Amino acid sequence: MIIFASFIHKFNIHFSKNYKYYVDFFHSTKGYLRIALFTYIAFIIFVIIWYLTMPKIEDDERYMDADLEKVSKFFKEIDYGTIFSHLVYLKDKKVFWANEGESLIMYSKYKDKIIVLGDPIATKENLYSCIEEFQAFTNLYGYDVVFYEIEEKNFSTYHDAGYYFFKLGEEARIDLEEFNLIGSKKSAFRNTLRRVEREGYSFSIIEPPFNNEVVSQLKEISDKWLGDRKEKGFSLGWFSEDYIQRSPIAILKNEEENKIMGFVTIMDANDGGETVAIDLMRIDKNAPNASMDYLMLNLFLTFKEKGYKYFSLGEAPLSNVGFNTHSHLQEKLARLVYNSGNIFYSFDGLRRYKSKFSPIWQPRYLAYPKFMSLPEVFINLCLLIANSKERVEKK
Repeated sequence: MIIFASFIHKFNIHFSKNYKYYVDFFHSTKGYLRIALFTYIAFIIFVIIWYLTMPKIEDDERYMDADLEKVSKFFKEIDYGTIFSHLVYLKDKKVFWANEGESLIMYSKYKDKIIVLGDPIATKENLYSCIEEFQAFTNLYGYDVVFYEIEEKNFSTYHDAGYYFFKLGEEARIDLEEFNLIGSKKSAFRNTLRRVEREGYSFSIIEPPFNNEVVSQLKEISDKWLGDRKEKGFSLGWFSEDYIQRSPIAILKNEEENKIMGFVTIMDANDGGETVAIDLMRIDKNAPNASMDYLMLNLFLTFKEKGYKYFSLGEAPLSNVGFNTHSHLQEKLARLVYNSGNIFYSFDGLRRYKSKFSPIWQPRYLAYPKFMSLPEVFINLCLLIANSKERVEKK
């Protein structure tokens, strides 16, 4: 007690000779400020020490770049790939092997989030355990996981794993078994094919490896098509000599000049020969006006003959999102962007172009944890897609 009293006495403050009173240090304003400052500094020191000593995901052997030889072998052995499988060859994503090598997740780390591209490449039976295994891995390092561009058919699995959903848009798929150019309704398509060929152009599909002359022509077309625009990545391919050597390319050729005037790179979904998709599509400004339609129609007919069931034209972003009176607030806001954002991006124009081929429209979603800020997620996604190519080039 004597020691305690002595301690109190040392911190008492005498204010005046006429008004003598004592204020306990711990009840004074200055005392509280000192305690708050000390606590704050101690907390900052703790956070710094914790951050410097905590395990880093980069040190985990499971955090790896894609071994492209291993991935290619895996794709040849499976029949459950996705339309995003081929984008692993961009080298802008990490891969996670789950289910003892039977499942594959393609993802990128951005700030405090892990963003997975598409559904995991896994069988229906392995999908939940694949997600669970990946969650356990990322939880060790404090990262939140979102799945970007997932299919509706897997909702129950993601729901069981604790996810909520936001509709991103709809993917256009051509049913190749039903597609044909027969009848009066298809006369415009037949006229397109005849007109472009009368002007001296032809369609063909060339297989890699491509020689320097071909690559040079493709690059020239790509550079002119891009102009001052910056190429995106992650969920979209970009032109690089290494990347285009990974797949067949459909070309539009001026026969008289023996010159390529347009091209489309093709992605196999590695789903047992069912689905194929377009990746890069670039046309020289001097090519005929209907060149894009000409390439598309020939691609549909070619892969129909090869026995494929579907041809994916990719997504129409924000298409059919938030149109219902009872739609979620976030999706209503997305609808507002769709309706008024055409000065920045032709959302409606892209939907209309793809609709001319009478596709099946399949919804695509974002799966995210409950307490995650959606605006923050979309900002991170936009930055990731915009900067993926630069991140690879800086490696």
